[in-house]
Amino acid sequence: MVYEEIGLKIIEVIGMWIKCSDRLPSLHEKVLCVNDDGEIWVAYMLDDLHGGYEFCEPLDYCYIGKVTHWMPLPELPKEEL
Repeated sequence: MVYEEIGLKIIEVIGMWIKCSDRLPSLHEKVLCVNDDGEIWVAYMLDDLHGGYEFCEPLDYCYIGKVTHWMPLPELPKEEL
């Protein structure tokens, strides 16, 4: 997903990415993440069978590759849609 497609300007998100090597999100917490192919996903983190972790896409429960960075999702709108 390209930021402009969802109405965000790249300047709004610079510096908000968290390196997975610095800190990981809580298990099952939906986050915005980027993999080593530069693809951006909404995903959540699971324990894998080998004592590590993996990120999965919530709709298809598919492995999305090696995630390098993540950030919390923004808050939902306060007003009714």
